[in-house]
Amino acid sequence: MIKDPNDISELYSKASEVVTINNQDLFIQPDLYRNFMPGGLSKKDHRLVAHCSLSDMDKNAIPDNLEIKFMYVINDSEAWKTFPTIDDNSSSDYSISFYSAEGPNWDTGIEVDVVLEVVSNGKTYFIISNDNEIKKIE
Repeated sequence: MIKDPNDISELYSKASEVVTINNQDLFIQPDLYRNFMPGGLSKKDHRLVAHCSLSDMDKNAIPDNLEIKFMYVINDSEAWKTFPTIDDNSSSDYSISFYSAEGPNWDTGIEVDVVLEVVSNGKTYFIISNDNEIKKIE
């Protein structure tokens, strides 16, 4: 968990809603929830699950040399830093889907920001999606 305000401010300063990599405009679409039903991805205390997709605005194929490094879910003065797992079943040529489970026990109904850190050809990019609600599944 990141709790240093300077580190969180730095994430915001580096991030853009749309990032151009290899002449392609990429953006993210997060889906965040806590599942209170039996089973599911989170095995402990109904923790936060973050699904996200990285997509090309023009539905062109995502570059092969793109590496997803970290996903940050920011709730005010703290951020959950996680290394997401690729979800091959939900990915397509123009979209990469991934998820992280076992996140913090933040309240449902609140809005958080999500930042994805990606690397392409040795250069690091930060893509942000603001004001994403943490949903409650029951």
